[in-house]
Formats: sequence, structure tokens, C-alpha cells
Amino acid sequence: MFGVIGLGIWAGMEVQKRSGMKFPLWLLLFIFISIAIAFYQLYLLIKADERDEQQNKKS
Repeated sequence: MFGVIGLGIWAGMEVQKRSGMKFPLWLLLFIFISIAIAFYQLYLLIKADERDEQQNKKS
């Protein structure tokens, strides 16, 4: 999770440097996208864990 967010911050900073804009639009955009991706991955992990627990209870 931290790796995905860190990668988003780094990518946003690089794009922001190259764009030359004063307002950190690209940085904010990449941060929010990376946070959304991290939470989606967490959601999928929890969903898979719950599915495994239900299968173990049936066995």
C-alpha cells in the first residue's frame, strides 16, 4: 500500500517538474489516483480473505 502511494507521489512530482505549472495539479492527481488504487487493492485482499474463511468453515 505504501509502495503504491509512494510511487504515485514520485510519478506526480516528476510529471509536475516537467510541466512547469505552479499549481501542483499533476502531483495531486497522481496522489489521489495512487490512494484509490491502494484502497482498491486492500478491498480485493480483504474480499479474498473473507472468501477463504468461508470456504474453510464449510470444510
